[in-house]
Formats: sequence, structure tokens, C-alpha cells
Amino acid sequence: MDHNIVFLQVGVLFIIIGVGICLKKFRVFTDEVSKGLSNLILMVTLPSLVIVSFQMEFSSELFSNAVWLFMIAFLIHLVSASLGKILFSKCSKDKKSVLRFGIVFSNPAFMGFPIMQSLFGQIGLFYCSIYVMVFNLFVWTYGVLVFKEGKQEKMIQKILVNPGVFSVLIGVVLFYFSIPIPKPIFMALDLVGGTTTPLAMLIVGYTLGGVQMKNIFSELSVYYITVLRLIFIPLLVLIILKGTNLDKTVLGVSVLATAMPVAASATIFAQKHEKSPELASMCVFVSTGFSMITIPLLVLLL
Repeated sequence: MDHNIVFLQVGVLFIIIGVGICLKKFRVFTDEVSKGLSNLILMVTLPSLVIVSFQMEFSSELFSNAVWLFMIAFLIHLVSASLGKILFSKCSKDKKSVLRFGIVFSNPAFMGFPIMQSLFGQIGLFYCSIYVMVFNLFVWTYGVLVFKEGKQEKMIQKILVNPGVFSVLIGVVLFYFSIPIPKPIFMALDLVGGTTTPLAMLIVGYTLGGVQMKNIFSELSVYYITVLRLIFIPLLVLIILKGTNLDKTVLGVSVLATAMPVAASATIFAQKHEKSPELASMCVFVSTGFSMITIPLLVLLL
């Protein structure tokens, strides 16, 4: 693996975060603009990215491995959610929501895709897309649930009726039946979806712009979630899967996808529901920085 790819991806993220910090410091953005962009990401750009990610050619030869990876990814998210519920049960409500989200959701698309391609080629991209499929299913159900409050019946109804869930359903149908999206529509969705990561990182930077640096270094929960996200969970997955007869590429993708830093969408969800967006941004910032060290080391272990 070319380790420069890891540094390049992290470098790009930090540059965009830096721009976001400047937007805050020079008052180019306002809180209202930031919240508006958060809604734009959740309602438009992220669903567009989801639909585009499902545009893959169906192959019976890869179907068996894809099913295995889907089940593994599903279990990883499920176990991580259960682990978060236990570990952060005594935290305050706002902090609990952010930390539970952070322990479950990594950044398998923007960070994961180039790394998987470098290691495993095109087939790595395909398997990583399956992992992202599970990520999308969970982020629009469990991810929304951890930030919402109210009666369970109303919460479930609101969770199921949103653009994110609809986009996953549309994507699954298009993938399963190998239905291609007309080129003009695909290009439009691809362009819109491509703005998700830069917009999300701008919001992370904007939120960090209002946080004093000493708070980043004094907030121990940020480093706690970073260790869990980048080291503990990936090693746990590696230890469990190493003793199986699983395809090596499927094993590698499963482990590395869990080793990516906290998803930038943590800040988006936290800001939308007003649940400690500063803490969420610190988690994204710190975990992304440390991933420059942990991801290459994990590749050596594999």
C-alpha cells in the first residue's frame, strides 16, 4: 500500500476543516447558514451520494462474498451499537448521543474507497461499497434514533419516512435489478452527492472555530472514542475473523472499513438535533488526525 494515500486523504480533510475554521473566525458563515447546510446535506446531497453508490454491475461470482461482507458489516454495526450503549450509559444525554454515534459510524467512503483501491484494486471498491450500503442503512435508522427524543412510535415513524431511508431503498432496487440510472440524472446525482464530504468538513471546521483549543486537549471522551474507533474495534474484528476461512479481501475490507475515523456526519446530525456539535467536531478532528498513524499500522498487521 502507498501510505501517501492515507496522508493525502487526511490532508485534504484537514485543509477543508481549516477553511471552515476561517469561515467562523472571519464571520463569513453564520449559525443559521451552517444549520441550513446541515439540512441540505441530510435531505439532498447525502441521499444523492447513497443512490449513486449503489450503481454497480451485479455479478453472481461476487454475490456470495458480498452477502458475507454485508452480514459481517451488519454485525459490526450492531455490536458497536450495543457496546456504545453499555460504555456511555452514565454520560449526559447530549454527550451520550455523540459518543454512541461515533463508536458505530466510521468514514468508509471518502477515506475508505481510495485506501481499498490501493490495497485490493477494483474489487476492493466493490466490497467497500457493500460496507457503505450497511453504513447507510444504519445511519438513517440507528444514527437518527440516538439523536432523537420522544415517544418510540413517533420516532420510528419519523426515522422511516425520510430522504435517507428512501435513497437506500431506491439504491437497493436499482442494484438488485441492475437498473442503470439515465446518464443525465446520474451525472446530476453524482455532482450533488460529491459535495457531501467537503460541505460536511466545512461544517466541522466552522463548529471547531468556536471551540477553544484547550478544550480539545482537555476533553478525555474525545480520546476515549478515538481509541475505541481506530484501535479496539478494528482489532476485535480482526481477531474474530482471522480464525475463519473468509476470503482475504473480504476480511481486509471488513477490518479496514471499521478502522476509519469518526464519520463527519456525526457533526451534521449533532448540529441538526442540537446535541453537542462541538464535541462531535472534536471527535472527527482528533480521530482523523490519529488515523494517519493507526491505518498504516493496521495494514501491516493484515
